[in-house]
Amino acid sequence: MENQTGQSSVLLTAVDTPARALPANLQNSFTLGDFQVDVGGLKLVLSSDQSLKKITFKSMRVLVELAQHAGATRSRDQLLDVVWPDTCPTPEVLTQAIKELRKALSDDQKAPEYIETIPKVGYRLLKNPEPMRAAQVTVSEPINAMDDAFSKAANAPIHDVHGISKADSRSKAVRWAWRLLAAIFVLIIAWRFSGPQQQDLAPLSNANEAKFPVRMLTSAVGIEVTPVLSPNGEWLAYGAAGSSAAGAPERIWIRDLSTPNAQRLTRDESANSNEEFPQFSDDGLSVAFVRNDLKAKHSEAPCEIWVQRVLGGVPRKLLDCPIGATPPFDWPAPEVLLLPIKQRDSAIGIDSQSMGIFAFNLSTGSVKRIGSKAGELVHDWYPKRSPDGLKLAFRRGGNTDSTLIVADVNGQDAKPWAQLAHGARGFDWLPGSDGIVVSVRATAKYELAIIRPNQPMQFLGVAGQIPSVAQSGKVAFGVRQERIGLLKHNLDSASPGELIFPSTQIDASPSFSPDGKTLAFLSDRGGSYQIWLGKQNESPQAITQVDAHFSNITWHPKLPLLLTAQLQPGESQSELLEYDLDRSQLKLLPAPINLGLIVRVSYDVDPNFLLILSSIKGHRILQRFKSPSAENSAWQLDWTLHDIGSFQRDHVSEKLYFTRVANNTLFSQIDGQTAAVVLEPFDPLWLWSWRVHDGRVYYSSQTEAGFALRQRTLSSGVDIQLRAMSYGDFALDLPRKIAVVPSSLAHEMDIGSIQLR
Repeated sequence: MENQTGQSSVLLTAVDTPARALPANLQNSFTLGDFQVDVGGLKLVLSSDQSLKKITFKSMRVLVELAQHAGATRSRDQLLDVVWPDTCPTPEVLTQAIKELRKALSDDQKAPEYIETIPKVGYRLLKNPEPMRAAQVTVSEPINAMDDAFSKAANAPIHDVHGISKADSRSKAVRWAWRLLAAIFVLIIAWRFSGPQQQDLAPLSNANEAKFPVRMLTSAVGIEVTPVLSPNGEWLAYGAAGSSAAGAPERIWIRDLSTPNAQRLTRDESANSNEEFPQFSDDGLSVAFVRNDLKAKHSEAPCEIWVQRVLGGVPRKLLDCPIGATPPFDWPAPEVLLLPIKQRDSAIGIDSQSMGIFAFNLSTGSVKRIGSKAGELVHDWYPKRSPDGLKLAFRRGGNTDSTLIVADVNGQDAKPWAQLAHGARGFDWLPGSDGIVVSVRATAKYELAIIRPNQPMQFLGVAGQIPSVAQSGKVAFGVRQERIGLLKHNLDSASPGELIFPSTQIDASPSFSPDGKTLAFLSDRGGSYQIWLGKQNESPQAITQVDAHFSNITWHPKLPLLLTAQLQPGESQSELLEYDLDRSQLKLLPAPINLGLIVRVSYDVDPNFLLILSSIKGHRILQRFKSPSAENSAWQLDWTLHDIGSFQRDHVSEKLYFTRVANNTLFSQIDGQTAAVVLEPFDPLWLWSWRVHDGRVYYSSQTEAGFALRQRTLSSGVDIQLRAMSYGDFALDLPRKIAVVPSSLAHEMDIGSIQLR
């Protein structure tokens, strides 16, 4: 990785060669080794086959700067000063630009042909730029002219200048206006091609083909969720609450898409009964759905699956859900129902459970596990059988780190199709069973994309969640409008929370610094999710600038250091980021190899060790590593624990606590692979929604009215509710008895549709 070069013990000094402007015949375009460089067009064209690589404006500016000093070393500071003038960028932006150039040039960092890294100094272009033949020269505007346009247009006075005629002034204004428009156009193109593309993600080949008009299917005030289309695309079923109040019962609604009106599918009026997760029968004449008890505890809610004819009739029960059933389910045939279930597997051990997908034959009563075997440490859920009946797709792993798996209809020959590192909000098969429409987080929004085997993921350019696909190619999906802010709550008071920072988008995942003065959080208020730092009554500032999937945010228990991990678009391995609060410095740390997606990372009690929870193809492992040192430049693995949901180190008692995937038990590590049960049952709302401090565990749980923050004293077992919350995630400043909770300030969800061509 790029940042690893900074670990070298060799110190060099950059050779500061005088800048030389590119010759006139090189300003528009030039050749560099095997590539034709179109400067103004932000393109690299491989001479052998004319394949094209797009790069961003800043990356092209870095390439031009290196070309102006070809053969000489340019320091990182020199490049930052030239390419990012009058700003205070972090060194990370240059690292990303170099990475983008290497990727476009197919350049190997270890054996470079184009760009050489000079450890602890900067970079050097190894090939000399050459003028292109006349027939090859493009007409794109040179990049230095665009720089001038930005500079002069930004500083030009808006009044007439003494000594210049009004005609000349207007003429020059027109010229600068055209130049500015050209520059803005280039920036738009650069943004489009440098945008949200995670591992194996790519836009559609033709930008015009990526535009699908969205037709709104619902527009009522409130929240409509889990849309599903009938196979012929003529009916829509969805869940909706009759009231926006927390805990209001959800009902199933149905709409004939040839008419504008929707109606309740069932007539159950019980205030304690909730209906959700509708599924059409294969003939489109019936809808099955889950009915559960709102007053039951989240982990103990009895689940029933009912079916109702679309055109009326008496509902009938299909199935009493087994203990551990976890909808959503699939109903691919009249006699078959697919349902994920947690099971304690004796083959694994008394302290472990797995989540498997079970096929229920409703006519014979037989049950069969598919997709995995008893004894496997897996978390398989969200099953979807393909329209042709030959394949089964499901998710393996948690929501933020799951892998999309496709197997044959019996669950055999399972293969991963995509690592959904950015989380996902549902998926469904294409009509031809040759691909899947999935909702993944691209930057600030969840977008629809198509996944086909051995092909890059293709974004459709449509924001949406929980897609449902009809055989006609119509896709229905949720359209979400939400604003979430961070509210500060006093744990000794039941008074309403106080908004810490004004919120324009979604602020989430808060984390306090050890002294309680600084709050770190994730937010998309800048257009894509970044890490922000702030103090109350002060405007927060972003400390990252790169589109990426970030793990949790962890602070060093004694030093003003912040630690996280990021997975960038197009990468398969996460990188470690450390921020020094005192120095306002963000740096990349070399990470252990072959970890895949890092879900959670934390400093250990011994500062020479890190705890890293990673996910590879849906399997979560927790490992303790000793950091590289002067004596040993490689990471040293201390121990490994498998099937870990989340973990916390109690820095007071120095005990390590953890949960397992699909398990409602809290464990503590004794030594190495040995663990002891601490608390059972332990059922936080989410895998990560708990903290441990000084022998007490703090966790969020679901209540009738919403959520609650609770405290359990591990030695005595005393469990108390600290206060009600409007959300399940939280940050704690226990010395000052403060909790910070993300809270919905505005929330609306409707259902839209597009037609695939």
